[in-house]
Amino acid sequence: MRSSPLHRSGGAHRLSGRGPGTTDSPTTAPTTDQTTTDTTDGTDGTDTTATTDVPTGTTDTPTGTTDEPTGTTDPGTTTQGACEGIDIPGIDESGCEPLATDYQPRENNSADDEWPACVSDMGPYTLVDSPPSTIARIVAYENIADLLWRKADPTADDFTAARNEYVLPEGLESRLVRREDLHYPAIPEAEWDPQVDADKQCTVEALAAKYPERCVGPAGMKPLVDEAFAAGQAGEGDANIHAARIHGGLLWFLYLSVYKEANTCATVAPKDCDSAWAYYTGGEAIDAPIGIGAEVNALSANAHERIHDGIMANRCWRDIAQDMGNYPLLDERPPTSRTCSSRAGSSSTRASTAATP
Repeated sequence: MRSSPLHRSGGAHRLSGRGPGTTDSPTTAPTTDQTTTDTTDGTDGTDTTATTDVPTGTTDTPTGTTDEPTGTTDPGTTTQGACEGIDIPGIDESGCEPLATDYQPRENNSADDEWPACVSDMGPYTLVDSPPSTIARIVAYENIADLLWRKADPTADDFTAARNEYVLPEGLESRLVRREDLHYPAIPEAEWDPQVDADKQCTVEALAAKYPERCVGPAGMKPLVDEAFAAGQAGEGDANIHAARIHGGLLWFLYLSVYKEANTCATVAPKDCDSAWAYYTGGEAIDAPIGIGAEVNALSANAHERIHDGIMANRCWRDIAQDMGNYPLLDERPPTSRTCSSRAGSSSTRASTAATP
């Protein structure tokens, strides 16, 4: 099973991006604090591919706000001191440069790369549809961060307040409990529960147990986050360790959500491009992201910029592949049109491995 991102291990990963001379600011002005919107038919402006977001299978459902712990867990034997003194080498970016096939909007507005002109060239990110509900989830993530891992020794009340942010309707919990890791093979359609939507098959307890790597939300993230919240609310063990576990679980979710939405933008719903962008930046400009984008940027501005380039490449392909304002899905396009989509995914994936063990 993949571990959560943003734990550096020096030199172990190839970073896609510009060389060590890269600064924290873009070399052009690709984004502003305002996001423009294209109009499109056939989308409803909601996140991902379904309008009913509460899991319909047999795993635990989102529970609403809570003032009491939902259970307790063994806080473990790990102590804060066990992590002190660990030397984590910095990322070696000396050999980092984009591939010739990469989309490079920050370099002369993409005029010198192999991509056709598109809506992403001049920046900022242009919405396919209306602003996605994803943005509210990243705001909730920021609120949880302020309550837990950005402060010393969070209290039981802090964990309760943070959990209330986590379980907001249509919020982080509602998506985490069904999140799939698209790096792994899909559940065979013959095994699907016919009473459950296609994108919620991992909420079926038997399927989550049989395919834990694909169904990483209910099988891995949910128990990690739930146990840490319960222990923190109960005042058991080391509060900072519980906060760190919640932090890791949510980063894991955000990392996979960017990847998932970028994929389904091409294969299921064009508006998912907007969700990929929002899961990464929180709906903010490249030079002022919140959520996971801010944390990647703190580790490596180069990796952050290249991930953002990949997200912009996905949107660029969507623009190139449109037909009179309509956005056909990938399998409806000729093979020549699919090349840019593949390149977009490759660009952001290679950059994101810089922050993943």
